[in-house]
This record gives sequence, structure tokens and C-alpha cells, in this order.
Amino acid sequence: MERIGKAERKTKEVDIEVAINLDTPGEYEISIASRGEEPNVDQKTLTLFHHFYQQIYHHGFLSGFIKADGDLPHHVLEDLAMVWGEALRNAVGDRRGIMRFGSLYVPFDGSLAFVSIDYSGRGYAVLDFNEIEDIGLRAMAQHTFEPIAKEAHFNLYGFAKTVGTLRDDHHKLEAFCKAFGRVLHPVTRIYEPGKEVIPSTKGV
Repeated sequence: MERIGKAERKTKEVDIEVAINLDTPGEYEISIASRGEEPNVDQKTLTLFHHFYQQIYHHGFLSGFIKADGDLPHHVLEDLAMVWGEALRNAVGDRRGIMRFGSLYVPFDGSLAFVSIDYSGRGYAVLDFNEIEDIGLRAMAQHTFEPIAKEAHFNLYGFAKTVGTLRDDHHKLEAFCKAFGRVLHPVTRIYEPGKEVIPSTKGV
């Protein structure tokens, strides 16, 4: 049986719908838009996050969709993160049988990212995006992955940094999104010998 999660958020500021299928990779549609502009978070930032969510779906072997629209770019991205995390939580369910733990380094043209996830049922994030020089992009990275971890109910640790002379914020965050997707996939796999087991001594 496919594990599919959906969530939505409709307010005076945003209209967002998300679907995530953990078990059928490759088919995804993403639309992220806003009607307004801001100094630090603009249409270019939305375009980048459209690309970054593509990386998560593709490298996480996910399918589904994102439909996100709103008044200002930062409202759209912040609320999208919450909705995306909720949809993921709904897809995973009670976490019965999942592998739970995973970590990975991903390099990308002068950048290096690391992601570690414990799908514990507790939402918590420790992230280091300090080497992302663009203030708006750095803030949106933080405001994306912290809410995803909180709403999806997992521990998330990671960083994105420069490892050479090519300093490129896009590369740093893209490497992080690829790593995030690639770690998310194995931690949500069902371990067949333990498919009926909650992966915790607590039993919940």
C-alpha cells in the first residue's frame, strides 16, 4: 500500500496544498508564487526554492505536488514549510517499521552539505547555514527546514558550507536539499523483518 500524505493551509495571506507519496518516485509538480515583492526575499528566491523542492522530491524518490500562492514571498515559503512537514508526517503515519536513522554528506561544486535525521516523533532542528551569505536566502533556509522538522516530527541536524574558492550560496543550499532528500528516503523505508515494530523501546 502506498503511503501518501496531504495537507493544506488557507489563510488571508496564503493558499497552499501539498501531497507527498513516499513509495512511488518520479512524478511531481511544483508551483510556488506570490503577488508581492520584498527587499530580502524576492521572486528570485521563490524561483530558487521551486528548484530546491524539486531536488528534495527527485533525490528523495518522492512523488506528489506543491501548489503555493500568497501575498508575500516570505509568507509563502514559511507556511509552505509547515504544510510540507505536515504532509510528510501524514504520509509516514505511526512510523511502524521505518528505518528511522540516516546521515549523508553531499558535495556540489565548491560546497559541502551534511544532513542527519532521526525520525523519532520529536520535532527538533540544529542547522548551520551561516556560510550562506545572502541574508534573505539564509533566513528562508532556516525558516524552511526548522518548520519541516517540527511539523514532520523528526530530529534534523546539518550544515551547508564552502569547501573551496567557489563561494556560491545556490550551490550550498542545493547540496543541502539533495542531501536532505537522499537521507529522507532511507529513514522512511520499511524494514521488512521489523515491519510491525515501532522503532523505539517506548513502544510509541
